[in-house]
Amino acid sequence: KDLIRNHSFFHSLDRSLVEQLVESVRRCDGTPCQHEVSDAEGTAEGAAAKIQLQEELQQEFDSGVLFQQGTCPSTSLDGVVLGLENEPVELEVLFHQDVISKLRGNFAVGQEVALGISSKSPFDVRMRHGTLNSHGTLNSLFLLPRKSLEACFQRSRGAAVAEILQGRVHSSAGTLLHKWFMQNP
Repeated sequence: KDLIRNHSFFHSLDRSLVEQLVESVRRCDGTPCQHEVSDAEGTAEGAAAKIQLQEELQQEFDSGVLFQQGTCPSTSLDGVVLGLENEPVELEVLFHQDVISKLRGNFAVGQEVALGISSKSPFDVRMRHGTLNSHGTLNSLFLLPRKSLEACFQRSRGAAVAEILQGRVHSSAGTLLHKWFMQNP
């Protein structure tokens, strides 16, 4: 959890709110970060829900597409997907089918929808060919669910955190779109 806690997505945010958010982060394969078993997983319903989530995620990862431009994120990836340093995952961000950024380690994707800036993904985000080792990939990506972000923003000082994060997303998206416009005059 220290790697997640120190992720650039959380840089310079209120530490108590960061701790609350870090607690809700899970691996994209559906398992908690430190393989603890939750009460829900101990039940037959919890185990079935986890298997269904893993199957949905496997389909997403098999296709290589995490987010599709102009569509809402799938329920299995409804939030911010975090990549950590020294992990094997490489992503490509596309706008109108043109690669405008390549990401590896310490990245965050899907935040435009998760933070309420857009109702649909403004970019395609896919895994680079050659990094589609689904088991390793699933274990190397983490999800901060949108519901956890929304709950955090309702708390005291949460609105200030939301404003900081939204400002970062606006800046990042602006940079990506500027790059695309410069490549496609």
